[in-house]
Amino acid sequence: MTASAFTGYTPDTFVFLDELGANNNTAWFHSQKQRYQTVAAQPFAAFVGSLIDVLPDKLDPRIHGEAKIGGSLFRINRDIRFSADKSPYKDHLDAIFWLAGPQAATAGERRNSPSLFVRLTSEEVLLGAGVFGLKGDELKRYRAAVAGPEGATIRRIADKALATGATLNEPVRQKPPKPYPVDHPNADLLQRDGFYVVATHDQPAEVASGKFVAWVVKQWKPLLPVATWLADQIG
Repeated sequence: MTASAFTGYTPDTFVFLDELGANNNTAWFHSQKQRYQTVAAQPFAAFVGSLIDVLPDKLDPRIHGEAKIGGSLFRINRDIRFSADKSPYKDHLDAIFWLAGPQAATAGERRNSPSLFVRLTSEEVLLGAGVFGLKGDELKRYRAAVAGPEGATIRRIADKALATGATLNEPVRQKPPKPYPVDHPNADLLQRDGFYVVATHDQPAEVASGKFVAWVVKQWKPLLPVATWLADQIG
């Protein structure tokens, strides 16, 4: 998919997402597939392409992205294999930009790296920074950093992001893993196997113009330190 210049979304994009939410079935989506490409997929790819052009300069030179499915763009199809919700499609648009560097060859490596992410719904813009899931050596390095002197740094970074109205992902464990004590000052951070903050905004007027790219970059700035700290600590 080749992205054209992003000039803003039209109301057609959000009407489509609402209608998809109300008609979330394969027959309806297939009947509307060309409309989906025209009013949703293509404008979103252009939006992501414009972000890729400016993020390394405006936020961090380590940020990478690709305006294609399997790169920054997520499929509209939902993975329903392990979900009680069997709706086949998302009623929103998702993209991710990673700080792992070009050596992250697979979509899995990129999407489990410290990242910035954006979700566009018919009414809101969700912006986040961090990492969804850590495993193996990366998880060990995260825990060692949180439990050591760097733990005070990430606590300050997270608190600053939360003070702007962002939220932190919930812990997945009831207590810290061994060998960390339950009364560790950062016990709540050690209970997480991923670490990310999310800020939810009502759609701004800029969504209808190319100025939306700059608006998104501005909203990401207070969240960015979460992703850059993780990139520094876990690679």
